[in-house]
Amino acid sequence: MEDIKFLLKDGSQFVCRTVGVIVNNNKVLLQGRKGKSTWGFLGGSIASFESSKEAIIRECNEEIGENVNVKKLFAVVEDFFNYLGKYNVHQISFYYLIELDTNSKLLKIDEFDGIEEGKNLTFKWFDINDSDTLIKPRQIFEKLKNNDNTIKHIILKEL
Repeated sequence: MEDIKFLLKDGSQFVCRTVGVIVNNNKVLLQGRKGKSTWGFLGGSIASFESSKEAIIRECNEEIGENVNVKKLFAVVEDFFNYLGKYNVHQISFYYLIELDTNSKLLKIDEFDGIEEGKNLTFKWFDINDSDTLIKPRQIFEKLKNNDNTIKHIILKEL
């Protein structure tokens, strides 16, 4: 299977991603890269002929070594942005509310390293009320804070 990520004739890139939102005791799990100060939700590209739901289960297994329970689709985000001044990106992301097994040791650790080889991932629990300044889209945190269970379509145009 190949990631649904490709260059378009105009030099821009199209990406289809899946994202997992894990909340525990009013904290949300975010991922970062060692040595960097930015954080985001765990997830990754969807492979060809893989559903977004299957992809988030696979990504969690690859990144944190955990099987997860996918509760529901939470949001669909269309994001139009420039990547590091190199090229424009049209990205569609499926955000799922997911949960770890109640016995998972990761629920008791404030910060831990990811297991995916060569990715230098680190994971940390952030208070939901403080996290919206850390990453986008801000609307995801608003939905979490307001216990909004409707599926939201979010469009972010930064171009």
